[in-house]
Amino acid sequence: MKRVINALFALLFGAFISPLVGFVFPKGSRHFTPLVTFVSFAIVLSYFNSPGLITNVLWKAPPIGIFIEVDGFNYLMLLLATGLGFLTALFASEYMRESPRLTHYNTLYLLMLTGIVGVIITGDLFNLYVFFEIASISSYALVAYHASKGALRATTRYLIVGSLGTTLVFLGIILVYSVTGSLNMADIAIKMSSIDSPLLYVALAFFFIGFGIKADLVPFHAWKPGALSLAPSPAASLFAGGSVVMSLYAIFRIFFTIFLYRPFYFTYIFQFFAVFTMLVGAFLAFRQDDMKKLIAFSGISQVGYVFLAVSFSTPAGLFAGLFQMVNLVVSEVLLFLCAGLVARHVGSKKMDSMSGLFTTLPLASVGILVGAGNIIGIPPFSGFASKILLYQAGFDSGFLVVTLISLVVSAMTLGYFLKPIFSLSGERRQYEAVDERKPQIFIPLASLVVLCLLLGFFPQLIYPLLNRASLALMDPTAYLGVLR
Repeated sequence: MKRVINALFALLFGAFISPLVGFVFPKGSRHFTPLVTFVSFAIVLSYFNSPGLITNVLWKAPPIGIFIEVDGFNYLMLLLATGLGFLTALFASEYMRESPRLTHYNTLYLLMLTGIVGVIITGDLFNLYVFFEIASISSYALVAYHASKGALRATTRYLIVGSLGTTLVFLGIILVYSVTGSLNMADIAIKMSSIDSPLLYVALAFFFIGFGIKADLVPFHAWKPGALSLAPSPAASLFAGGSVVMSLYAIFRIFFTIFLYRPFYFTYIFQFFAVFTMLVGAFLAFRQDDMKKLIAFSGISQVGYVFLAVSFSTPAGLFAGLFQMVNLVVSEVLLFLCAGLVARHVGSKKMDSMSGLFTTLPLASVGILVGAGNIIGIPPFSGFASKILLYQAGFDSGFLVVTLISLVVSAMTLGYFLKPIFSLSGERRQYEAVDERKPQIFIPLASLVVLCLLLGFFPQLIYPLLNRASLALMDPTAYLGVLR
């Protein structure tokens, strides 16, 4: 019988043998990473109809040993991370083919995806930290991949801020262990009902800030725009999608599962950071002429929507928040892949340098329109369905002011996306030829465009997954029951 842990082992094994593959088969090594990520995604997909909890014991039995635990919540995250990881790797196999250090890129990419998947499926805090570090260190190296002065400056800034985040997470784990004597997340959650210590609230603050840095929450966001603008576009897509999925998973798992039994009212804390993040991200996006930075600030703003919906602490709010998260990461990956093609085609990331792309780069132009429309939340894209559910959950919960603010930010989102949309039209110019028809380019872009439209016309297709995920988050009885 297949085990879900094999999805992680495939990525880890692939990362370790990637240098050997690059040495022995230098011309064919670009196909290796898409193959490994596809295997990982296929293993995860094979559990699509599996009911209940999926557990794999690696060493002894919980709570002492190391084991993997997947419920409806982290299955959704796992499906997103591996699926988007495969599409991005496929895109990179063509986009990065001329890179003289392709083997280095492939190894770092697989290690980063290994860290993301490990964070999502692990059942204990220590291994969550280990995988979080693997993902972080790999991402630092990927930002510095081109070794330009700008990339090195962005990497230094990212390294300083990211190290602060991982250090805070580690300190939080130490505090939790000192109080509960356990690192197993289910065991800690059960013990919480009989423990009352202020150290736990300090640990919770450390977790929130540490993972909030990776989740792009304002004011912990300063590293992101520069890092995503200067990293290779496929790697930036994985940052924008997989890294956000990993961090949001960790925050929500810790708050809703581990600290579920604590009398801690985090609704207004979440709402404060949500509104702050939405507004600051939107205002800063207006100031950008660099297309990748505009997309990065847009992603920061949209993370606020996810936190806002989850802050309602209702089944409808969690459902809408998870739906919004799916649309956010799919749109961000699509936009960054398209922005990479446009930048190579035009020879610049500046939107003022772009004109007539509808005739010279039609698929990427459609991808930008679809990705922008999905983030704005207009029909017929799936972002419209998730934002309608979010507004309804907010009004039904009585949070009128913050819901109205989110409506205002949606109008602002339309405003700052007009700049890249208008840059697609205009007079046709002579650009460097980029072939969108190659399967490695066409399949990822077309798949993401179709997904945005399909879930827009038929949002009920994803409802079963979202329902399982939101119920698992609201009621972690099954997750905790592994120890009973």
